[in-house]
Amino acid sequence: MTTTSHPTPVSHRRRAVRVALVSVAIGLVAAACNPNETKLMELTNGERAARAIPALQPNFVLWLKAYNWANKMASDGKLSHSNLDDGNPY
Repeated sequence: MTTTSHPTPVSHRRRAVRVALVSVAIGLVAAACNPNETKLMELTNGERAARAIPALQPNFVLWLKAYNWANKMASDGKLSHSNLDDGNPY
């Protein structure tokens, strides 16, 4: 006898919440990016599409780390590397 499992209402709600959170995160990145950053992403993904490579997706955590580090370097008046262990999401 074969049994099939059906998703429970709880798993549907969890999936819906995850989809909503990802959508909000993508919206936050899109809203936070200036027009030049948005254009760069569009051009990059256009080139990727022309080569049948999947599009890059915005990553708010990485964007925020880069944004904050750029501001730190600007206030320090010099270029420097960050410590990837500090706030590295991966």
